[in-house]
Amino acid sequence: MSTSGWVHINGARKWHYVREDGRSLCGRWAYLGRVPPEKGNDDSPDNCPTCRKKLAALSHSGDTP
Repeated sequence: MSTSGWVHINGARKWHYVREDGRSLCGRWAYLGRVPPEKGNDDSPDNCPTCRKKLAALSHSGDTP
């Protein structure tokens, strides 16, 4: 995978933010799909709360996920 962003993984109830290595920020999911992750919409109620919190912390610290 060449980018990071939000994906809906089969079997998951929420969207998860995946890093370039395909692992979600919450650590519960891995994404091996071919559809590129979506950027933006970080505050959607459909997103995993743990991924949202970790993404916000990374954004405030200046690190990239």
